[in-house]
Amino acid sequence: MRQLYLLFFLLTLSGWAQTKQPYELGVNVFNYYTGLNSIGLPAIRDYKTSYCNGVFFRYDTNQYALRAQLNYIRTSGTVQSPLQFSEFYNMSFDGIGFNLAIGIQKQLYPNKKLIYAFSDIGYSRIAEQGISRGGWSGITETFVKKSNGVLLDVGIGSRLKIYKQVYFSPELCYLSEVRFVNEVTTPLQGGTFSQVNYMSLYVRPWLRFYLTFIF
Repeated sequence: MRQLYLLFFLLTLSGWAQTKQPYELGVNVFNYYTGLNSIGLPAIRDYKTSYCNGVFFRYDTNQYALRAQLNYIRTSGTVQSPLQFSEFYNMSFDGIGFNLAIGIQKQLYPNKKLIYAFSDIGYSRIAEQGISRGGWSGITETFVKKSNGVLLDVGIGSRLKIYKQVYFSPELCYLSEVRFVNEVTTPLQGGTFSQVNYMSLYVRPWLRFYLTFIF
C-alpha cells in the first residue's frame, strides 16, 4: 500500500495542469489493485493490473467537475481457508462484467487544477464461473454466479498536462462495493444442482490512470 501512495505522490509532483475548455474525453489506460477482499471470507487474490479497459468523460466548471465512466471488468483468482481450519476449503474462479459510474470532483486549490478530491457512485454487473473443493460437505462442485452491485469510491487525483490539449490524470481511491449474488452449484460426482441468493461486501484500494483530450 505504501508503494501506491509513493507512486501517486511522485506523479502529482511531475506536472501542473491548467485548462480552459470544459469537456474531457479519454480512456482508462491502466489500473493497479492491491487485491480484492470480501468481508467475512478469506482473501481473494485477483488480477493485479488491467489495461485500456474503459472510457472516461469529465465536464469541468470553475471549482467542481462532473464525471462519468464505463469500464470492462475481468476477474480471476483463488480463495483458500487458513490451514488451521478443520474443514479445508479452496475455490478458483474467473469472470467478466462491466461497471458504470458517475461522480463529482472538487479542486483542492482555488484556480489551480493540480489536485482534486472526488467521489463516484455506480452499478456493476458481473458473471463468474469456477470450481470449489472441500468444506463441510467435502465434495467438489462447479458454480456459476451472476451479480448486480452498487459501488462507491472516494479518493484524490491530479490533472497533468502532457501535450497541448492532452492530459494525464492519476487517481488513488478506496472502493467499496455491495454485490447481490445469485449462485448455482452442481456436484461433479452427480446429483441435483442448488441455487442460493446472498449479498457480499468488497473493499480495496485502487490506483488508476486516465489519458484524456480536452475540447
